[in-house]
Parts: sequence; structure tokens; C-alpha cells
Amino acid sequence: MEIIFLLPAKAELTDATSYYNMQSEGLGYEFAAEVKRTLERIVKNLWRLNMKTDPIVEQVRQVRREIEGETQQDPELFYQHLKKIQERLSDRLVCRKPKPLVTITKTRVA
Repeated sequence: MEIIFLLPAKAELTDATSYYNMQSEGLGYEFAAEVKRTLERIVKNLWRLNMKTDPIVEQVRQVRREIEGETQQDPELFYQHLKKIQERLSDRLVCRKPKPLVTITKTRVA
């Protein structure tokens, strides 16, 4: 797989490499090499990140699209629709008590 940088990203990487080389000789090249190694790890493990083919994710997206269609893509109607579902299924939802507020008191040392 080939990684293609957009021109602004390529310019930013070049600038960062130059900046780090000015701070310490060779540091910019180490930085660029680490960016390359990181990108190679991402490409190597890309299949783990591919959620497009996950059937559960696709089902969630399909339901979202259906709700968007029913609510004419109006954010307020979408929210109200979800609130009605939440109320209807409230016995199946997990609800935890909020954690107590922690107050920090500063003590002055003389």
C-alpha cells in the first residue's frame, strides 16, 4: 500500500524535520524515520481498523440512516426520536449514580 501525503502535510513534515535538525543535529532525521515506522505499523495493522465491513457497525449505520430519513435529517427531531426510544426502553438501560464531587483544598505552608 502506498501512502500519499497531501501537500500541506508533506510541507509540515519537511518543516518539522528541519526544525528538529536545527535543535539538535540528526534529531529531525530520527523524527522522520519514526514517522515512517509509525506509518508502516499503521499500514501493517490496517485490517484491524477496518470497521466498514463489520456487520454490527453496518447495522448501526443502517438504523441511523433510517432514523435520519424519518426525521428529515433535522437534528432536533433526531434527538427527540432518540429520547422517546430511551424513555420506552428505560428499564433496559444502565444508569449509574454520579460520582461524588471531589473538592481539593489548598493548604498554605508558612
